[in-house]
Amino acid sequence: ERLPRADWEGRCIKLEACAFLPATDESDGKPIRRDDVADSAAYNTEGCLLRARDNLFECNGSSSCSQRCYNRVVGRGVRAELQVFKTVGRGWGVRSQKPLSAGSFICEYTGEMLLDSDAEAAGLAVDDSYLFNLDGEEKGKVSKRRRAGQGDRPHAAALTADNPEMCVDASRIGSVARFVNHCCEPNLFVQSVFVEFSRRVHRIALFAARDIVPYEELTYDYGYVVGSVKNKSLQCLCGAQSCRGYLF
Repeated sequence: ERLPRADWEGRCIKLEACAFLPATDESDGKPIRRDDVADSAAYNTEGCLLRARDNLFECNGSSSCSQRCYNRVVGRGVRAELQVFKTVGRGWGVRSQKPLSAGSFICEYTGEMLLDSDAEAAGLAVDDSYLFNLDGEEKGKVSKRRRAGQGDRPHAAALTADNPEMCVDASRIGSVARFVNHCCEPNLFVQSVFVEFSRRVHRIALFAARDIVPYEELTYDYGYVVGSVKNKSLQCLCGAQSCRGYLF
């Protein structure tokens, strides 16, 4: 299937980045203008995310603005000076060598894009540590792959032959984001960002939830559901004061 591209017809959308919903079959592949958003800019002039959104759109190759446009953040790639390091008792982790301001783009979770059915056929569902959900058209639910049963799957209305469940698999190829650990009190959060396409395929971007000092470990909440897997659990080692005790 050919994915519809987000075509802005030469328009810079820096003041409209949050004014659209993902495209549908009925919209002929064009993003849908929403009427429930008063403030439509996603970033400030320094390129920092103003607040978390269910999804947002960035300027792309169809926009006439320059690469310096402050609505070109995830599409420009990683700017933070990140370092992979060995943690104590939790494997590899990621930190920044420079201070990071709240709302700063940190990195993007990348990998091989698969249909859920293909991931399960390949046996990846047995160990889904590196799978990240793209939950159909319910883009606000982007999260590390849930380990719950059928009841935790996206709403059936979103699952069609043209819009199947998809996931990103970073087990064999990926970015530095695959080394970012879970924490119950994270300093990062996940944001859906549409750049090239108008539906289904969005970027999985990690942003700073607060100001972060140099060499502080970067973490986000994986979104697993405690007690979701029968007769199986995984202890959480994040050490946060409000730690839930278990990942699932």
